Amino acid sequence: KEETGVVAKFESVLGFWQRTLNKHLSDIYIVCFLSVKDECSASIQFDPHEIEECRWMHLGEYVDKGKHAQHPLLMAVLERNFGITKPHHAKMKNEITDSSFSSASP
Repeated sequence: KEETGVVAKFESVLGFWQRTLNKHLSDIYIVCFLSVKDECSASIQFDPHEIEECRWMHLGEYVDKGKHAQHPLLMAVLERNFGITKPHHAKMKNEITDSSFSSASP
């Protein structure tokens, strides 16, 4: 179960990113592909004091309107794993417009 209350199963790692902010501080990001166990497991329940917003959306909508859609790591993951770039997202294949990323291969 992840922090949104969604019961998910780990499928694969889609990408890594490490950046050094200063000599004492760095970030490591790992983007994973998760699948939802079943429709009942996909119900989102989150603490609004901890998470500002949480909802399911199609990848095209995320690329167009997502607050962090221009983040270099997320755009690299979308392009390398799903062939999605911002100018071309409208031409995505139907099987990858599902918010579950169900077409990713491990």
